[in-house]
Order: sequence, then C-alpha cells, then structure tokens
Amino acid sequence: MISFKIEQLFSFMDLLFLLAQLLLFFALPYLLAQINAFLGLQKYLSNIIICYALGMLLGNAQPLLLGESLGAQSAETAKLIAFVSVLLALPLLLMTSDLRSWLRYLGHLGKVFFIMLGSTLILALAFAYALADGPYEELPTILGMFTGVYIGGTPNMVAVSQALEAEDGLFVLLNATDVLCSGLYFLLLLSLGNSLLGRLLPKFKPKGEGEEEAPAISVEQYNVKQIIWALGLALVILGLSVLPALYWPNAQGEINSSILLLAITTGSILLSFFGPTKNWQGVYPFADYLLLVFGLGAGYLANFSELAQDGASYLLLNASFLGLLLLLQLFWAYIFRIDRDSFMICSTATVMGPPFVAQISSSLKNRSLLAPAIAFSLLGLALANYLGVLVAYLAELF
Repeated sequence: MISFKIEQLFSFMDLLFLLAQLLLFFALPYLLAQINAFLGLQKYLSNIIICYALGMLLGNAQPLLLGESLGAQSAETAKLIAFVSVLLALPLLLMTSDLRSWLRYLGHLGKVFFIMLGSTLILALAFAYALADGPYEELPTILGMFTGVYIGGTPNMVAVSQALEAEDGLFVLLNATDVLCSGLYFLLLLSLGNSLLGRLLPKFKPKGEGEEEAPAISVEQYNVKQIIWALGLALVILGLSVLPALYWPNAQGEINSSILLLAITTGSILLSFFGPTKNWQGVYPFADYLLLVFGLGAGYLANFSELAQDGASYLLLNASFLGLLLLLQLFWAYIFRIDRDSFMICSTATVMGPPFVAQISSSLKNRSLLAPAIAFSLLGLALANYLGVLVAYLAELF
C-alpha cells in the first residue's frame, strides 16, 4: 500500500513537472519579447535568437537542476513542443498569404527571388559533387536543410530535417551554425551593405507611389476568434496529412515524415487560394509566436559539449556555403543589373526570413519594396520544403 502511494506521488509530481514545463515554454517567449521591446534591442537582437539562446542555457543547466529521470522527460517534452510548434506554424503562415497577388511582382523582385533560388540549388548540387567523398556522412541531408533554410527559413530547416529523418543532434548543430552565420551577414548588411553594394549595383528607381502605404502583413490587430478558427483549420490539415503518411510508411514502417510535411504544405497552399484565411487578423503573428516557442524548445535540446566537439567542422561548412551563396547571388545581380535595394531586401527575405525584412527596409528608407519582399519570402516558405527534399535526393546520386 505504501509502495502504491509512493508511485502515485511520483506520477503526480511528473504530471506537475510536465504542466510547469509546458507553461514555461509557452510563456517565456512572450516575456522575452516584451523585455526585448522595452529595452529597444529588437533592431540588434531578434526574439528568435534570444529564445534559442535561453533554451540552450536552460537545456545545458538541467543536468545540474534535475535528476536523470526528469532530465530525460524534460528533453522529450521539449522535442515534442518544438516539433508540434513547427507543424502548426507552417500552415498558419501559408494559409494567411495572398498567393495570387504575388504574380504581379514577378517583373521586379521576382527576378531577384529566382536568382536567389537558382543560386541555392546550383551551389547545393556543386557541394554535393565536390564533397561526395568528404568527411560529412550526412551530406545529402545537410544540403537539403541548407536549401530549406536559405530559400525559406528555420521552419523549413526543421521540416526538411524531419522529412529526411535526420538525427536531432544534426538539426541542433546546423541551426546553431546558421544563427551565427546568417546573423553576421545581417549585421554586415545593416552596417556596411548600403555603401559596399552601392558601388557594385545600380540605385533603386521607384516605379510609382502607393506601395508604401500597404504593408503585406499587419501585426497590430488580433482577432481571437479568427486565430482559433485558423488553429482549428491547421489541426484539420495536420490530421488529413497524417493519413497518407500512415498509408505509405517509411522504410522502418513508421509514419512517413516526407509525405506528412509535403502534404501539410500542399493543403495550406490550397487553403490560401480558396479560403478566406488570408484576410484574418493576428494569425501570422500567432504563427510567428509559435516559432519563438519552437526556438526555445529546439535550443533546449542543444548540447554544448557536442557543439564544442563537432561544431567547428559544421560551422566551417555552413560559413563556406553561405559565403559562396552570397557571392554567387551578387555575381548574377551584377550581370542582370539588379538594383542595390532589391538585392538587399530580397536577400534578407530568403536568408533571414520575413521578420528581418522590415529592418532592412527601414535602414534603406525604402518602404515600397517591403510588401512584395515579404510576399516572396513567404513564397520561399512554400517552395523550400519541396526543394530541400529534392536536393537531398539528388545529392544521393553523387
């Protein structure tokens, strides 16, 4: 009888710990964002980087604060929170986008976007050929994840990693190196990009007025009812996407992550075409908040000792890939006479994602490109899952 009560007590304590961790992971991003805004650091330090860094600190401190059992449980909970957050954020981002309106920008930023996209594909396959006999056993998966993140964003990196069934440690390493490399590039754009690129590329010539007054995404108004409806639709898309993923399992007989995530992307795109969701208020910032939760959860899984042991080689690979990618993009921009503002804003949209576009736009004092740049950044989110998986499969052929 005493043994039974002790087991009940431990089960109850485990449940309390689980609820406390869920509350912590979903409340901390809000508090961190508010502190960041209060201190005025948003122009220099993004919320996702703060959440990821704090997650890493909490994850590496848990062996000192928790026992082995609770530590393992907290890691599994963090993994689940991170994965579910991305699975819900991706359809929410896509269903609120007006994909039809993107076609009108193909003549201007569209050319820049496809230069970025094509350069990423070319370079990824070139790396696959050059490093076919190199030290990276997971090279096809790595290149698929690079393609996902540098055409879309972090949600695509995690989506491609799950679709290709990459190890958790690989995603943590590549996400950490990406944060460092792309962060340094963004700081370079803010500080020196305006003057350096202005010497190589022509100045921006506005085509007319009016675009500045119509931002693509409003983050000022929240409609709780519409957010709940959007979340319900995202769950429906997720549920329907599970069916083909279970019907066609992977080689291990488990749910097929590739089919699951590609089905989620396709369903969300169709909903954005035929549904009213693109006009719903507050859904996009809610999805962005889920990405902060993801950053906290993914950072919690990081292991400093693993980063210290294996991080240097992955950092070198990531820095080489991103550096050569930007040089290749700049080469094509010079050949096709892409103006400086369009190059900087569209490069930021693909490498860094929508939240950073506004900062570059403000730095350039050019709001006319803000709306189409965010539109193409979201288009990158839609395409990156497909292209990342495709690159990984093609890289296997080398």
